[in-house]
Amino acid sequence: MKRFLFLSTAETLPWGGSESLWAEVARHLLAAGHQVAFSYRYWPEEPTVLAALRKAGAVAHYRQAPGDSSWPARIARAVRRKRLAAQYPAFTLPHWILSLVMEERPDFIVLNACDAYMVWPYGAAFRQVRAQGIPYAVICQLEDESHMFLPDKRSALTSLYGEAETVSFGSSFGARLVSRQLAIDLPRVEIFDNPPNCSGQLQPWPGTDGGVRRFACVGRLDVPAKGHDVILASFAAPAWRDRAWRLSFYGKGPEEDHLRRLVAHYGLSDRVDFAGFKGNIDSVWAGEEIFLQPSPKEGTPMTVVEAMSAGRPGVVSDIGRMPDLIEEGVSGWICSRGVPSFSAALERAWAERDRWPEMGRAAHATIRANWKFDYARQMAEQYVSLTAGQNE
Repeated sequence: MKRFLFLSTAETLPWGGSESLWAEVARHLLAAGHQVAFSYRYWPEEPTVLAALRKAGAVAHYRQAPGDSSWPARIARAVRRKRLAAQYPAFTLPHWILSLVMEERPDFIVLNACDAYMVWPYGAAFRQVRAQGIPYAVICQLEDESHMFLPDKRSALTSLYGEAETVSFGSSFGARLVSRQLAIDLPRVEIFDNPPNCSGQLQPWPGTDGGVRRFACVGRLDVPAKGHDVILASFAAPAWRDRAWRLSFYGKGPEEDHLRRLVAHYGLSDRVDFAGFKGNIDSVWAGEEIFLQPSPKEGTPMTVVEAMSAGRPGVVSDIGRMPDLIEEGVSGWICSRGVPSFSAALERAWAERDRWPEMGRAAHATIRANWKFDYARQMAEQYVSLTAGQNE
């Protein structure tokens, strides 16, 4: 039996696609008889996946929970740290990660980076973790071509990634990008397949309501990350005024109010729906025909995998793994970042609207042939193998 500690950097939403892989890996480890602990930001309503992990035996450490900053809580942490410090005399930083390591005494640590760059403050702590002989892995869910580095941030990331047992990315593009940005040869690189939240079954093609064609964008309402404004600007063009179409935004997020104002600004209030979050993704695609994902920065959006699994073609940006999944004119259409390129791809899609069902079937076949739906189990087995020799 081994002890595993998972650290997630998620901060903006209670749950998202960036969390599905590590949580599923943790579930497999628990089922195999290993001990699991995880650190996650506190939310008033505990995510159901994390509640299930706790029920299965995982130990939860919720950051920023009510009372964490009170004097009694701070004193209790200081006393606990002093009691545990004798086991790790080399830990000299007053860092929450090191306190957690001393408490959980893991054989292996998994750092889930929702953004490949936001983990830079942890560089010094993980140097001390590695110096104690504790191996760790990093999962990178998002990379950005335009990210700006300060020297101390780049140095911290170089240390963090360079000392990891494995660094996993959602695409080979992401791995190459981070390697170039940090000017290092990364250690053992893995390309992962996140577990999708869907049945994986081809969904029947929806009927059209009076010939109205239906477009959908699924994911958190976060304009800089997902490009909702690019979609709206494209549909606001004169060419779309007399066409029969509707657009639905599925999801919740910090910029819903801004998007509603933008819809009104473009005069599209009678064409655009805000459908909210839907837990059953198959039900989304029971009524939608084509997905839109013009993200300016991305790893591998699970919304794309889920839509393709359901048998829907899409218009996607050439970011992350999306151009590896979509074949232009066969299973969808590809654009570069920005309104002009997305608008042109949307025009190509409209011109081929009679082929959408056929292209959706091609998208489904691509995912079924190339996506490893059981990757989390394989990752769990790999992590166990990387603890060989620890505490034996």
